[in-house]
Amino acid sequence: MNKKKPFVDCSQFEIDYKVQLHDLYELMKFRVNDVLIVATMYDNFILEEDGTIAEELFEDYEELELRNPPPRITHVETAHEALSLLKEKKMDLVITMKRIGELDAFEFGKHAKAIQPDIPVVLLVTNMNDLNDINIDNNNNLQNIDYIFSWTGDSRLFLAIIKLVEDEKNVDADTKQGIVRVIIIVEDTVSYYSMFLPMIYGEVMKQTHALLTEGVNVAHKVLLRRARPKILLATNYEKALFYIKRYKDNVLGVISDVQFPKDGKKVANAGILLIQEVKKLLPDVPICLQSSDFSNKKKADELRVAFLHKNSPKQLHFLQNFMKESMGFGPFVFRLPDGKEIYRAHNLEEFEHALRIIPIDSIVYHGSRNHFSNWLYARGEYNLASIIKPLKVEDFETLEAIREFLLNCIQQLKQIKQKGIIQEFSPEYFDPNTQIVRIGNGSLGGKGRGLAFISYLIEKYKLRNKHKGIEILIPPTVAITTEYFDRFIEENSLYEVAMSDIDDSELERLFLAAKLPEGLLENLREYVHKVTEPIAVRSSSLMEDSKFQPYAGIYQTYMLPNNHPDADTRLKQLCTAIKLIYASTYSRKAKSFSQTIGQSLEIEKMAVLLQKLVGKKYQERFYPHISGVAQSINFYPVKQMKAKDGVATVALGLGIAIVDEGKGLTFCPKYPSVLPQLSSTQDALKNSQNEFYALKLNSSEIDLEKGETSTLVKLSLVDAKKDGTLKWVGSVYDFQNDRIIDSINRSGALLVTFAPVLKYNRVPLSKVLQELLSLGEKGFGSPVELEFAGLFADNNQEKHKLYVLQMRPLVWDEQKRNIEIDKYIQNALIYSTKSLGHGTWNHVKDMLIVKPEQFSPLHTREIKEEISMFNKEFQRNNQEYVLIGPGRWGTRDRFLGVPVSWNDINQARIIIEFGLENFQVDPSQGMHFFVNVTATKKGYLTIPYGDEENFIKWNVINKQQVVKDEKYVKHVRFPNLEIRLDGKSGRGVVVIPSDKTKS
Repeated sequence: MNKKKPFVDCSQFEIDYKVQLHDLYELMKFRVNDVLIVATMYDNFILEEDGTIAEELFEDYEELELRNPPPRITHVETAHEALSLLKEKKMDLVITMKRIGELDAFEFGKHAKAIQPDIPVVLLVTNMNDLNDINIDNNNNLQNIDYIFSWTGDSRLFLAIIKLVEDEKNVDADTKQGIVRVIIIVEDTVSYYSMFLPMIYGEVMKQTHALLTEGVNVAHKVLLRRARPKILLATNYEKALFYIKRYKDNVLGVISDVQFPKDGKKVANAGILLIQEVKKLLPDVPICLQSSDFSNKKKADELRVAFLHKNSPKQLHFLQNFMKESMGFGPFVFRLPDGKEIYRAHNLEEFEHALRIIPIDSIVYHGSRNHFSNWLYARGEYNLASIIKPLKVEDFETLEAIREFLLNCIQQLKQIKQKGIIQEFSPEYFDPNTQIVRIGNGSLGGKGRGLAFISYLIEKYKLRNKHKGIEILIPPTVAITTEYFDRFIEENSLYEVAMSDIDDSELERLFLAAKLPEGLLENLREYVHKVTEPIAVRSSSLMEDSKFQPYAGIYQTYMLPNNHPDADTRLKQLCTAIKLIYASTYSRKAKSFSQTIGQSLEIEKMAVLLQKLVGKKYQERFYPHISGVAQSINFYPVKQMKAKDGVATVALGLGIAIVDEGKGLTFCPKYPSVLPQLSSTQDALKNSQNEFYALKLNSSEIDLEKGETSTLVKLSLVDAKKDGTLKWVGSVYDFQNDRIIDSINRSGALLVTFAPVLKYNRVPLSKVLQELLSLGEKGFGSPVELEFAGLFADNNQEKHKLYVLQMRPLVWDEQKRNIEIDKYIQNALIYSTKSLGHGTWNHVKDMLIVKPEQFSPLHTREIKEEISMFNKEFQRNNQEYVLIGPGRWGTRDRFLGVPVSWNDINQARIIIEFGLENFQVDPSQGMHFFVNVTATKKGYLTIPYGDEENFIKWNVINKQQVVKDEKYVKHVRFPNLEIRLDGKSGRGVVVIPSDKTKS
């Protein structure tokens, strides 16, 4: 017999779905084949296009070897569209957001079930306020909602919902086959089970063959255990006990709360009573008792079950370990023929790496026993498993040919799985000009998803070449997914120290000393060999730039020249930047912001984006001709502008001047020639940009530990004129005639006016921004902010290029209720026609005041330290306060205001900025700090100097009780304060309700 090395063209390989085990035909008879999502375009895009959910669903269906295809997902944007569709088509599941048009979710559920009575309806609430508004015990409308989940943007929740619905439908039939196990979750708190159910399903889907009794190795006993465990959620004692008794022969584990309803009432020890019953029926079943009361640990110890403290910052980490260690979930274990363990592979990438390095005896050992195909089936890699399974060792000419064949199959199938606009990184086939490429199977993070969504919009609406003379695109980007962040933390045992109260500098030191996962290093090595242009290394955490909690500016971004002749040096610089971004996930700023919004930092994960930097080389510097930020809502409209007309700020050079310092030329895309900053020659001289940022290309050594700006240089406009980049953005001030000349070929002071672009429309920037903002707002279902950079063409044969760097939502709720303002103005303590926020607050009594008479831009750092000291005291007492001071809050430029971070002011309920006669700056619009104000729903008021309509009654404030008086900041206490902000009109008042304040 001639032995031949098999060659498999995976793109033409015919999958054989014939199941050898007849029982599998009887499993999972009910499948969610058609899902109706009622949500905005952006919500739907995240669920379908980010890749994580689609991949997990695909792998699950292939692993089961069923003929049913993965679920078809249909998306509509309103309740009325959904009801019309339900009348025409049978659906298996409806997932709806709370705000879906004229009908609310509960009324929609009622109408949906009237059309299709058996259809499950799941409600996703997107913030805690929505959840608090729902009375789970008394709301009659809940009979029309089968499940309520709280969604923070983690796409794994979508998979958990589908599987939970399927599991409840199939558990009776499937457990009768004897091979299906059941995990019972007992929990009635929506926000909590929404947090950990995705993790549990994630662990199940990582290895669906983990249906093993204690002590059995997954790689050896998996052949007949082809069905994943069912997960059942019980929200009361009776349902939990019913599940345990009914499926007692199939229970794999129980995870139970302590307090939940029993006999229709909340019972403090219901979980204890339940576990006692479980112990009688199933004495050896793994059980985890969880509680927010640490004293219950004693009860858990007495019952000899695991205990999880709900308030622990490591709760999810504990649950993962409990499932791995107690329920039998685990990696593929490579062994030698004598049984000696030599390597563990937790995912397909590690599996591939192991195949390259392990002895051939191990490959033959596992290959001859079908271990490879079995483990791959369990991972959902059905295509790969179906190729490998029929082959035998005897089919290969040499033993080393087996290794080569397996690696070749993995590489070919990776190429086949590359779908849509987000491609998998392949060292061999990587094209540096591809729009978006991902490394790893985790999430792209919020910023990565936003970038993918922009790419989707450009493609969907054919924007790239829609406008004459300009090309719209995104920079070539490689996304390192959250998978490698998880592995980095785990492999270097950094979790404990990261979650502690460690100083940021020490945290960075520990992260820099740690090693990146080997698989990631290999890919990065290939990346730096193929990409030699400057790059921006950007954070993209799971929550960053998300629709619900943007986390804008909380994490780090580094720009690298990436031009060192030695590739290893460039790789080292890149790895340093990645590690520092990983470290910023647990910085004090991030911890403080998470605490402010009530979000557990434990569920945060960090992806990293490697973007080609937009710009051109000029001598030893690199920068774009234009950078900018645009928002679809203008918080400070002037003249004929309206809030809905939007606003943009542009600058010459790198965008750090705008995003972090708030400098640039602000205009309305609808009225680009109306420029208040340039309304007079004196205003132009005062407000015009006179410096710009560029990336240094001549640095032999780079020290990123000095901060994000360590690779940048600040230059004068004279440098830009020498480079020839000022002709598109510059003008000259003619001193003799006191006028601005829109040309740089005259003598005089140089100004950045963007006259050719905004005044003479030689580049259709305003029109492009209007369209991008409109489409972004439509897609997100909320106002948006986008960042962009561009290059102007050198001649008429070339096109201008506008690169959209990112798009994020501005959390701006259009509240239905009106906030009365007019009748409070006369007796107001503070009144502003330039306020941000919507709502009323009457629990605040304290005010922190930066004393105007003591204020100086030279002392803003000292002022910041005093505010931080006060804030810590408020935090200890769990109190909020009004913060009031001159200039911009949160600016990096200490000469424009107080450079506070979130951990310095996170207890502030309302923030007020005011101007002084000798200190007048533009409002804090467009900065990351300002974006997060909207996300956390803090109030923000601006009181311009000399504006008679807006005022602060200092004479009243100065009569109040002084609690503590420092050099620059004093703490004042009022009998009470009432704060009223009307987001629709942009007006806000602060009044003393117990005192009719006199003028």
